[in-house]
Parts: sequence; C-alpha cells; structure tokens
Amino acid sequence: MTAKRLPAGLIAFMLVAAIGPVGAQDATVETQLVDAMNKLFGVHPGFRANHAKGVVSTGTFKAAPQAARLSKAVLFAGGTIPVTIRFSDATGVPNIADGSGLANPHGMAIKFHLPDGSETDMVLNSLKFLSGFQQCGFP
Repeated sequence: MTAKRLPAGLIAFMLVAAIGPVGAQDATVETQLVDAMNKLFGVHPGFRANHAKGVVSTGTFKAAPQAARLSKAVLFAGGTIPVTIRFSDATGVPNIADGSGLANPHGMAIKFHLPDGSETDMVLNSLKFLSGFQQCGFP
C-alpha cells in the first residue's frame, strides 16, 4: 500500500483555512501557525508542532583545506568545529514512520558551535519528488 502525500499547496491551504487571514486574531502569526499545526496533527505534549519526530546527535566538522580559498567564514578556516545535528521527519506526529510519504520532507539542522562562543545554523530539507516517468510507473 502506498502512503498518500499531500501536495504542499494543499497543506498551505489547510493552514490558512485553520488560522484564517493573518491578523484576523489577536495571537501572533507564530502562535496561529502552531495552533493550526496542532489542529492538523493533534497536540502531542513535549513534542514540536512540526518535525516532531527527530534524532539529535553531536560530532565535529572540519572543512577541506581548499574551502578556505572560497570563503572567509570561520567554518572553513581549517579548525575542528563541534556540531549538534538534528534529523527529523515532517508533521507534528512523533511516531510517524520514516518511510511514510507524509514524513516528507525530511529535515537536517546543523548547529555549528564556533570558537568565539557564537553559533551559526544550517537548515536543510530533503524533498522527495517523483519524476514524470516514476509517476507513470517506470523506475
């Protein structure tokens, strides 16, 4: 059985339908969005309203020596940078199966802990799209 995926446009429509026009309520836009996601996915105390399922890991990042020629950013200066990484699935459902079509997009957020004590973040989403051939049943 193939999981049904909701097109991004339909999700956006559902969010707007749930929260109404921006500014229509007294709540902030951020609060309205979280409330709308909780209406769509249910309230799961202790979990995020979106990308509720996730795994956190720590490690280090060291850029290739050639990277310093491309950027002056501290990340690419050649030192070892501690990182915290979170991999996640879409929706506010904390027990969604990783392979579910509803878990699309999958996320990865990297927090670089820089030598001066500051931090910088990188947030990525991996969207699975089917090509026209795949939609027609070809591999």
